[in-house]
Amino acid sequence: MTEISNEIIELKKALEEAKRENHKKNDFLSRMSHEIRTPLNAIIGLSYLSRENETVPVKMHENLDKIEQSAQFLLSFVNDILSLSDLESGKIALESDIVESEVFFLDLEERIHRLADAKQINFTFSILSEMKKYYVFDSRKLRKAIMYVVESALKATPVGGTITLETKVLKEEGENVTLQFQIEDNGLGIDETLLPFAFEPFEHIYGESRTLYNGSGLELAITKNIVDLMNGEIEVASKKGERTVFTIRVDVKPGHRNKLSLQEEGKKRVAYDFTGKRALIVEDNDINIEIAKNILLHKHFDVEVALNGEEAVNVFENHEAGYFDVILMDIRMPVMDGLEAAKIIRTMQNRPDGGNIPIIAMTANAFEEDVKKSLEAGMNGHLSKPIDIKKMYTMLDLLLNPQ
Repeated sequence: MTEISNEIIELKKALEEAKRENHKKNDFLSRMSHEIRTPLNAIIGLSYLSRENETVPVKMHENLDKIEQSAQFLLSFVNDILSLSDLESGKIALESDIVESEVFFLDLEERIHRLADAKQINFTFSILSEMKKYYVFDSRKLRKAIMYVVESALKATPVGGTITLETKVLKEEGENVTLQFQIEDNGLGIDETLLPFAFEPFEHIYGESRTLYNGSGLELAITKNIVDLMNGEIEVASKKGERTVFTIRVDVKPGHRNKLSLQEEGKKRVAYDFTGKRALIVEDNDINIEIAKNILLHKHFDVEVALNGEEAVNVFENHEAGYFDVILMDIRMPVMDGLEAAKIIRTMQNRPDGGNIPIIAMTANAFEEDVKKSLEAGMNGHLSKPIDIKKMYTMLDLLLNPQ
């Protein structure tokens, strides 16, 4: 009996130690993400604003494009590390999006065509069976999984080569539908001895290329984790020097549309004008203030600034109801953070507009649990730094100019 008790005590100690180590790892990744994303926000934001200046010389435009390309690669690398960490720790949950199949497939085809055309690779996309108009699945995660496989194929395919994507309904039994996506290329192929490691982190199954950016080596591992999360399966078959075929199968549900998604709205709206709208930016970083302010001014917002959550609460409370149309709120700030500030604004007894003014988190906190915290604090949306400016305009348009 004593031996069993000792074993239980040791198991509890081991569990507590594992929890402490996991907490330290997550804390490190969160701080790393925040510290990298903050300067990246400045690099990408200032590059965008500089390119919008018509007086900038053509050569400078080319340099700015290369700067943003490099910044986006670094951001992608950081995102890959965070995604794999979240997936492996079980922190990521599936979203139940009502997806219009035609919109999803057109968007996928356009994304891949852009990448393939840039690398002078032929791409064909085929839908081999009739699809329902709407399905329910996590569109962002499935798109990411497919795109990672396609990007892997693009790296392995020479100029003039071919990549095909074929999708079909593999099985349909009432509310249970299985979709299959098959990505094939006629590129380098994978050595059969490496196939068992295709979905392991940091494995470069095509070998180390001489391209400037060879990726993180996490793409296929992330894909496998996403597919597993969706209770699906992924397979790879290859012949060295000839071809590689990846097959993804995932289960989805039939769905019905009740409102447009942010993605669909973004495709419909391309010109933004916020004349007469007033925004309150809550941010403690001078460079980020300058960038956010200029992004909003570019689309004719009137802009005011608060340097922390407490100041934001006071500024909002000291103006008449309806003075501000939207609040863009950083999360990590001195004195009072953005989550606390949002909660206070939402519960102000003397300000009826406090309960419905759009509040958007605009923060370097990028984990899915950070998004959840923002929404729980009463915010309407979450924009991770570096800010995707088109997504920002689309979100503001949806909130301020509903149709």
